[in-house]
Amino acid sequence: IWGIDHLLRNRGGPLSARVPWRAAITFGLVLTPWVIFSWGYFGSPLPVTLAAKQGQALLAGSQQFGAGLLALGRAYAAIPQYLLEAGLAVLGGWVVIKLADRWAPVIIWPLAYAAAYTLLQVTPYFWYFAPLAPGFVAAVGLGLQGLAEGHESKVRRYPFWVAAAALGVLALLQGSDLAQVRQRSDTRALVYQAAGEWLAENTPQEASVGSLEIGIIGFYAKRPMVDFAGLLQPETAGKFGEVTSYHESAVWAVERFQPGFLALRENDVPRLQRGYAAENCQISKIFSGSAYGHEQDLYIYDCR
Repeated sequence: IWGIDHLLRNRGGPLSARVPWRAAITFGLVLTPWVIFSWGYFGSPLPVTLAAKQGQALLAGSQQFGAGLLALGRAYAAIPQYLLEAGLAVLGGWVVIKLADRWAPVIIWPLAYAAAYTLLQVTPYFWYFAPLAPGFVAAVGLGLQGLAEGHESKVRRYPFWVAAAALGVLALLQGSDLAQVRQRSDTRALVYQAAGEWLAENTPQEASVGSLEIGIIGFYAKRPMVDFAGLLQPETAGKFGEVTSYHESAVWAVERFQPGFLALRENDVPRLQRGYAAENCQISKIFSGSAYGHEQDLYIYDCR
């Protein structure tokens, strides 16, 4: 986006000025070795997780990024302050287009990002929406500037205090929201960390561990992980479809890869817990969710 913006702004000058050769060569020198290595070692420069998350979007009860973005927009539209911010953002976008402002790449990049993720049809993890926030905030700021200054009589000019008052109100409301968000921390983190540390201390180093959410547990366990969501084992992602769910993928992954241990919260994948785990494993450790501020207990199964 920034490269295109640079070319457009310098389209009338000599070629040496239009093309930022030094930046382009530096970018190529950084990127090319990785592309060559990943193509030779992995078979593709594209991550396995891309196919996995496209498969996850097909699972029963899941949705694609575009649908998730619309649902998020509807939720925020029910809050008056965000409707006001959306109006300011639209005004800020108009100001950028009208004046060919230097902020244009900052506004356009999140739009291109959203379009790309929608076309990729991946499942909408909530953190996928975070890159949209900086562009939205910038557009809101430009909208406030447009209110205060006016531009070519196309945007009505208001007294500076009107924009300042709007900014103050939005700052207070956003501060209140931020305080509420801080109180809604993800309570899985502490119990997952405790489970990972226990696995690191009480299981053989070569023992594999199967789980539905592998990140924190795997980081602290330092054990080979079997991932029921298909992010590590492409074969598991290949089992995803419109008539399947994580229950089927978890059972298939455990039967296929035979992990020595399972780390599962109660009712995460009850079909696996009531079937395979009950028949082939024994509970080695129970982490009480209430001790970590979490609503679910976590069980470590020994399936060796």
